[in-house]
Amino acid sequence: MSYSPIFEEVIMQLLAQSVVCEISSPECFRFVEQEHNREQIDKHLHAIGRHLAQTSDKLGYFCAYNVLDTSKKRSRTQKQFESFVIDLEGIIDWLRLVRSIDQDSRPLVAGAQVKESELLSAIEESNSLKQQLESISQKLKTGGKSTEARAKLTAVLKYLVEQNYLKPMGGTGTQFMATAKWSLLYDQLDFIRSYDAIEIASETEQQRELL
Repeated sequence: MSYSPIFEEVIMQLLAQSVVCEISSPECFRFVEQEHNREQIDKHLHAIGRHLAQTSDKLGYFCAYNVLDTSKKRSRTQKQFESFVIDLEGIIDWLRLVRSIDQDSRPLVAGAQVKESELLSAIEESNSLKQQLESISQKLKTGGKSTEARAKLTAVLKYLVEQNYLKPMGGTGTQFMATAKWSLLYDQLDFIRSYDAIEIASETEQQRELL
């Protein structure tokens, strides 16, 4: 196989634990969607003990270990899992907040639009939503010492962009689109619940069931 910049980019993203989807990386996603390219990517990953995996809704691709057969692999996976769990409650609270604001009570899925102005308008009109945002900000360790809803919301959105859950749209920096990292999150929650890896509060489970 001759050198391919897009192949290299896809491999680098996958090894960096990114979820390749049409929203976050449209060119890479289209490349992976082609069967021949997908086979070549999977072959390359297998050579280094990994494989190409897909979210259950088919909206994103990610990289996973074939077997956790070394202490280094287990340690790395454990650290990733611990990092995931640390922010899990704040992330799920964010999903609950967005869903409660949406006019049709729709869950946040890949491709969904998120507008800062609409969120802020609803939050500023509700003390309950302000308290929810404050709690989310504390759990995700964003927003600093600011007491303003706008600053806290902006900080949370920035965090979600940095974690690749959202992608900015347009040039204003106030409109976003959800990526397929949410798809992976939902799959991970299902896995955790199925295998009782950690205890999730019943309230959190009810939120996940709505999705």
